[in-house]
Amino acid sequence: MQNRLAFILCLIGGVLLITNGATGSIGYLQLIADIPVLFPQLLGTLWLINIILYVLVFLAGLGGIGVIIGGFLLTKGRLSSGKLLIGLGAGLGLIGLLVSLGQLLYTSGLGAVVNFVMVASQSAGWVGTVLSIIARLAAGKSNQTTS
Repeated sequence: MQNRLAFILCLIGGVLLITNGATGSIGYLQLIADIPVLFPQLLGTLWLINIILYVLVFLAGLGGIGVIIGGFLLTKGRLSSGKLLIGLGAGLGLIGLLVSLGQLLYTSGLGAVVNFVMVASQSAGWVGTVLSIIARLAAGKSNQTTS
């Protein structure tokens, strides 16, 4: 089975995300909906942009389930699809965490950020997100040496 390590990491990470109730932080996807305002010539494609946005919101909302499905797709040779699902399931949560860290640093200083990182590193959702991103990065690496 190809990408076995990536699948195992996705499975563990996805279960941790599910048990912690972590899903993607999809609030910033509103920027996609603002594209027609910035580029009026795209107003005719607003329906297509909305469909794409709803699909992304649904996939990101899957969180851990999306990570596990993405890991399974990696084992079936569907590298692009698997990496996309893993990225949406865990990557958006990572972006949300980084935004929170930036806001905490700006409002409370470095000491508060260090305390937050210490607490977050013990959180199952944080560990699940990190494992999922490591799995996404590791996917396909073993295939490059055999071809």
